[in-house]
Amino acid sequence: MSKTLKITSVNQMCSVKELATLYYVDVLPEVASRNLRRDIKEYPELYQSLVESGWSDRKRTFTPRQVELLRRFLGDPI
Repeated sequence: MSKTLKITSVNQMCSVKELATLYYVDVLPEVASRNLRRDIKEYPELYQSLVESGWSDRKRTFTPRQVELLRRFLGDPI
């Protein structure tokens, strides 16, 4: 099973850094996290959906529901 499927299909919490490094494989984890947070803010509908699900930009983890929202708006990580 690939790392992507393991993180995005299992019903568990996922850290921002962990998920961000799947979307941004060629940069440092800290940069990947900043890039993912920036992308979230660029999609007002995604941002609002995440906030409604209990997320804030200060949280360090995503719930399985929030990961699913990210996948719906941003697509699957490579």
